[in-house]
Amino acid sequence: MKMNILVASGGGFQGLAIVKELSAIDFVNVFVADTYAENVTKYFSHKSFKVLPVADPGFIPSLLKLCLAEDIRLIIPSTNHELALLSGAREQFSKKNIFIAISSLSILKIFLDKKLFYEFLSENNQPVLPVLDVQSSTIAFPVIGKPRGGWGGTEILKIHDKAGFENLDDRHRNDFVWQQCLLDFEEISIDFAIGFDRKISIPNCRKRIRTSGGFAVVMDTYFDPKLLALFDQFASLISGLGATGLFNMQVLIQGSDYYISDINPRMGTSSVMWKVNNNNLSRFLIASLPLETHKSPAGESKIQLQGTHKIVRYIEEICIPEIDLSKIKCLVFDLDDTLLPQKKWMFLKLKLVYEKHRIILPGRNAFLEKAMSLIEEGHRKLLIDELINEFKIDPALRDDLIASYRQACPAEDITFPEVYFVLCELKRKYGLVLLSDNPLSSQKQKISATKLEVYFDHVIYTDELGVSKPDPKTFLEVAKRCKYDVSELAMVGDNLYRDIAGSLKCGYAYGFYLRQHKAMFNFDDIIFRELTGDNMRTTPIENLKQLLWYL
Repeated sequence: MKMNILVASGGGFQGLAIVKELSAIDFVNVFVADTYAENVTKYFSHKSFKVLPVADPGFIPSLLKLCLAEDIRLIIPSTNHELALLSGAREQFSKKNIFIAISSLSILKIFLDKKLFYEFLSENNQPVLPVLDVQSSTIAFPVIGKPRGGWGGTEILKIHDKAGFENLDDRHRNDFVWQQCLLDFEEISIDFAIGFDRKISIPNCRKRIRTSGGFAVVMDTYFDPKLLALFDQFASLISGLGATGLFNMQVLIQGSDYYISDINPRMGTSSVMWKVNNNNLSRFLIASLPLETHKSPAGESKIQLQGTHKIVRYIEEICIPEIDLSKIKCLVFDLDDTLLPQKKWMFLKLKLVYEKHRIILPGRNAFLEKAMSLIEEGHRKLLIDELINEFKIDPALRDDLIASYRQACPAEDITFPEVYFVLCELKRKYGLVLLSDNPLSSQKQKISATKLEVYFDHVIYTDELGVSKPDPKTFLEVAKRCKYDVSELAMVGDNLYRDIAGSLKCGYAYGFYLRQHKAMFNFDDIIFRELTGDNMRTTPIENLKQLLWYL
């Protein structure tokens, strides 16, 4: 069973960083709560919910009701706005077996007030620039002022001379923290997690090379022994006090001097190092949950990077056409490379074949590498024959090898990560039919192994019809069995010609062409449109979750 995780206030760029990290975890469904129904992360999560503003007294009760209704097990905050409220509600939620990745109010009070934070660092012998006395007449300029409760780099002031400082109003004097402004320094961001078990993750360290609009857009990975020692000391200190959740720490380096400048008790907006070092902080956090049910897998292995990696962040657009699909009553799904990855299925079967016949076969890697090379090159139907020729295997063993391959059934579920969630969501509104080509025994084996039949009103094997897609008989059989007109059907498949063109020619209302990563085929949709005269009744999607954008 997958774990449902909610990103609070997650509709903006702060939430997007967490949603991306969670989306890389295959046992997680990512839900987003935001005050705006139309938001950025809606299009990258499994579900998005419009909730009351944080300032509304009903925010916490309504959030709890949502979590109970949707079986949420973990809430991760994404902005400073909701931190105190969620921290105060931790015990209330935990009684319902819902955990909030947030520190206690007493710790948050320190983290969210720069004056208190710098005093905390100084009292615990952590390296920090001294806080300047605004009444002193011996201040050396330039100086930098930060609002005590500020975050995201807003309202920061730099004063270069005494005259500028004397002109400050009372607010800037009393509600800001003033420190010496370093002129030649490097700024390092460290993203890390502290689990519910108080264990500390390996840090993701990055050096800002270029910022734009307050966002780090070009970064390098960064490690040095002194920085890591500083991190270990600081993280151990706050973990010992009970800090929990995702954190972003900032360190300034000037020559041989290191200073802690900020701590954000939430994920940094540009936390991206996990993409290159496999150190997914959200996964680390999930692995620490004290749950009796929904047991979370152990955290991923971490890779200590060799050399430097550059990370470039940029804005990318998705364009979603407005389509009238109101007349569609039933969705027809292909199987291979639509619901499950065909190449991975074949690879797992080949591994079982090798284990059974290893005495008569060449080295394991040589055998599997050649087999996958043949599959990638399109030699799937005569795969065993090609392998026999390549490795000079006794032809008399051909039938045994083919029989072993056909009988081999991988034990693990290899459906694409979002399949069950999407089918459950669609089944609430539409009829669902599975229409599958390829040999009958092979397809039944896949359906049995994945338990997919429970999601469909009908499972139709074209092998039993004596034809295969794109023969019109296959698509018309769907309409016949589910008692819908063809104009009320939409096709979802990975093959532009067999699935999409075939169904549209039979009168289906629409076709969703799934361009799944690592799938068997890679079609040129421009050529397809030229050859078929497609009249814009086809939309490409990158994964099945994107069906929910339209349906």
